[in-house]
Amino acid sequence: MLNRQKLHYDEYRILIETEDENGEKKLISIKVTKAECFAPGEKPTADNPYKQRWYYSPDQKIAIRLPRNEEGERMYMENDNELKAIERDTERKKACAGQYNEEMCPISCDNCLLKSCCNLSNRKSNGCGCTKKCGYCSSRTSMFRSLNKPIGTDDDKNPIMPDYASSEDIETSYIQQEEDREYFELVKEMKKSLDDDEMRLYKCFDNKMSVEDIMAEFNFETDYEFKQHKKALMEKFTMKWLRENHECEEMVKGLVSTLSPEEQLLYHCIRNKMQVTKIAERFGVHRKTIEYRWEKLRKKFIAAGLEEYF
Repeated sequence: MLNRQKLHYDEYRILIETEDENGEKKLISIKVTKAECFAPGEKPTADNPYKQRWYYSPDQKIAIRLPRNEEGERMYMENDNELKAIERDTERKKACAGQYNEEMCPISCDNCLLKSCCNLSNRKSNGCGCTKKCGYCSSRTSMFRSLNKPIGTDDDKNPIMPDYASSEDIETSYIQQEEDREYFELVKEMKKSLDDDEMRLYKCFDNKMSVEDIMAEFNFETDYEFKQHKKALMEKFTMKWLRENHECEEMVKGLVSTLSPEEQLLYHCIRNKMQVTKIAERFGVHRKTIEYRWEKLRKKFIAAGLEEYF
C-alpha cells in the first residue's frame, strides 16, 4: 500500500480527547505542522494497547493524527478500507486486459524481447501468466473503454465509435423483463391451484422425465391420452390463460369475501372435494340441507360468471 505520509497535504491536525465541564469525553482538533502530525507514536502498553493511527483524506486535503483509543481505531479502519478500495480500483483501471485474460495477451515467449535471458517458470506455458514481459510490452489493452472515444478505424482510417443500445432497445428490454416477472409471479400462483395429479405431471416435466417414464407413472395406455393431458396442462401456463385465470381468481376472492361465514366454510369444503355426507356431519345437519345450500351457493357463482371455479 502507498506510504501516504510521504504525500503533501493542505492541512495537518491532531485529534485530542478531553473532558468538558460535565465530565463527558469529547474530541478537539488542533492545527499542527507536518512533523508534529507524523511524529512517531508511543508503543502500545498494557494500559493502552492501541497503536498510533492516522487519517488521510483521499483528496490529500487533510491528514489527522488520531487518538490512541477505540474511536481512533474505528476511524482508522474505515479510512484504511476506503483508501485500499480506491487503490484497487485505480490499479484495475490501469491494468492491461492481458493480465486477467491470457487469450488477450499478444506476447508469448516466442516473440518476447526477454526470451534470451529469461529463466522464469512461465516458459513452460509459453509466457502465460508472466508479468515480467509487461514492462516491455507496447500492446497494452485497457480493461475499460471510454464511452466517447473511438474503438478503432475502418479501411479509410475513419474512427469507429462504439455502438450502444438506443433508448428504444432499453425500453423494449425493460418491458420484456416486466412481462417475465409478471409471468413467473402468475406461474407461482398457478402452481398453488393445481390438483395432485396435475402437480405430479408438472414435476415430471420439470424433472425432464422421458415420455415412456411419464406414461408408466400415470398408466397412460396410448400416446393420445398422454398428449391430451400434456396439452391441458401446458394451456394453463400460457400468458393469456394465466392472466385470465388470475383475474378470475381475484373475482372469486372478492365473491367469497361477500359470503357469510357458513357459506365460506361450505365453499372451502366443496373446493377440497369433501363428500356431502362428511360435510353434513361437519355442519351437524341433514344431507338434504347441505344439498340445498350447495345449490343455492352454486347459483351465486353462476350469476357472477364463475361457475367453473365452484
